[in-house]
Amino acid sequence: MPKKNNGRKKRKGSKKEKIIANRYKKAGYRVETNKIIKLNQYKRGEIDILATKKDKKIVIESKTGSQTITSSDIIKLSKKSNKVRAKPVLYLGPKTKITNKAKALARELGITIKRG
Repeated sequence: MPKKNNGRKKRKGSKKEKIIANRYKKAGYRVETNKIIKLNQYKRGEIDILATKKDKKIVIESKTGSQTITSSDIIKLSKKSNKVRAKPVLYLGPKTKITNKAKALARELGITIKRG
């Protein structure tokens, strides 16, 4: 269970998200974190990081910990990035795994996968 911070749950990946957000800020991007978007009439989604620089938009999803990324995770990222018309990037932590099927789908959908 995530640690509590002033009565609120602290998200596991927030430390890594801050590191990634700072990297994009230093590169001259305007950065928004934990942005809630409307996917359709009933569903909302969260974008970990939305980085914008002139006409360039990047949706960044950060996955950390001992988890396995599947095709459904890739599809969710693709939907979020399409909704805001941005290029999707997936950052994986050192313990995070990704299935071969998910890798192939990410390649097909133009999602960049980065480790670190």
